Parts: sequence; C-alpha cells; structure tokens
Amino acid sequence: MIQSANVDEKLYEYDPIYDTRTNYVFGCWRIGLLGIPLILLGIVLAGLCIADMNDGAYRSSNLFGNRVIAWSENPWWPTYAKGVWVGLMLITLGVLGIIAHYEETHTAIKVFGYGCLIAALFLFYLIISTIKEIQFGQLSLTFQVFNSFRLYNTYALNAAMCALAVLAFFIALIAGILSLCLVDCEDDYYLEPYYGPM
Repeated sequence: MIQSANVDEKLYEYDPIYDTRTNYVFGCWRIGLLGIPLILLGIVLAGLCIADMNDGAYRSSNLFGNRVIAWSENPWWPTYAKGVWVGLMLITLGVLGIIAHYEETHTAIKVFGYGCLIAALFLFYLIISTIKEIQFGQLSLTFQVFNSFRLYNTYALNAAMCALAVLAFFIALIAGILSLCLVDCEDDYYLEPYYGPM
C-alpha cells in the first residue's frame, strides 16, 4: 500500500531491508546514544548491589547470631539483589538505544522508547527500595542492633544506589518521551511513504 506525504517534509524514508520507515531526526538528535550512560549506570548499580550483598548488612548477624536478611529485606516487596537485575535491565536498554541510533527504524525507536518508560518504573521501585534500606540503616544505627561496620556499608551503598537510580530515572524518562514523540505511535510503520507528485 502506498501512503501520501508532503514532498517538502521528508522526515520519513522507506527502509526495504527492515520493511519499515526510518526517522533520521532521531539519529540527528542522538537520543539513542543516551543508551551509553544507561549502560554505565547499569554496570555501577549492579556492582554496588553485589558489594552490598557481600559486605553489607545482608551478611551480618544480630546479637543472637542470626542472619538479619529478614530484618533488612523490605516486608512489602522483594528487594534482594534489586540493583543487579535493574542494572541488567539498563544495560540491555542501553544496547537497544545504540542499535536504534544506528538503525533509525521506527520499530527500533519504539522498542527503545517503550523500554525506557518501563525501565523508569523499575528505577522508581529501586529508588523507593533504597530509601527503605537507608531508613532501616538509620534505625539500626540508632539502637546498635548488629555489626556497625557492615551496616555502614549497606547504608553508604544504598545511598549511592539511590542517587544513581534518580539520575538513571530522569535519563530513561526523557529518552522514552523524546523517542515516542518523534514517531507516530498510531501509524502503521509497515506502509511505504510516497513522495511523488500528489
């Protein structure tokens, strides 16, 4: 099927290899390259969370010699290894962003855009979860419930994860909104645009 378009406004061109149109404005704005900081933030978040699991309060014990994982774990939703799997999600999303930057196809842009919005939701979860861990650390430091060295590690590492998650949240949100605004989400991207005379 052939679709008409304004000759002077050639924002979209047909890509026969992927059977979809391309959006060169997305490439010019370099929105997909926001995947690079997302990859870096994902690696750092995963590393901080692994450090927390190895040297933080999760590995500590209380006055009775029992593990405190049940105490430091959020009772409302799972938070163990939260930075690892959110970090892996950001790494995957960053790779999709780089692919979308070089392909410039509507399909790749939409996958990256929607993926950014989904990642923003999980980053919000990570922010709330780290805040809960920080609150737990403050309470435990006040009453000196267990090993303060490991507790300080958990406190500091979760504070760092919270700050990085906030940064990643805004990057993902901006990238997702801009990506989806550059394509017509309701349009059939399998139609070849027609730029000839009307």
